[in-house]
Amino acid sequence: MLLRQALDKRTEAEIWFHLDSAALLARLRGNGVPVASILPGSKLTIAETSDNRLITVLGVDHLVWTQDIDRIAKQYVAFLANRPKAKEEIWLTGTASGRTKAELVALGYELHENVRIR
Repeated sequence: MLLRQALDKRTEAEIWFHLDSAALLARLRGNGVPVASILPGSKLTIAETSDNRLITVLGVDHLVWTQDIDRIAKQYVAFLANRPKAKEEIWLTGTASGRTKAELVALGYELHENVRIR
């Protein structure tokens, strides 16, 4: 699934975003997060775990809430709406602005920042 997502990238920035997201997912798995599968059908990397979590990993330095992010967040919520209820988490390699944190919490997500890839 990750390879299929990688082949869809068109710019260098998209490629680096995908690589950092995949590396973050590999680090989480290496640290004991029980990744069962990668959800198909999303441009974001979303891992489903065996302990009923949906973890979206984002390789970003700083996430700021913009109109584009608002649109993507709404698409993301709609994409996950038909899934069985699970704990939804977003893991960032960097940080999120105050507004981004508030918006994500309002949508019901648990946010993890500064998750380093080593």
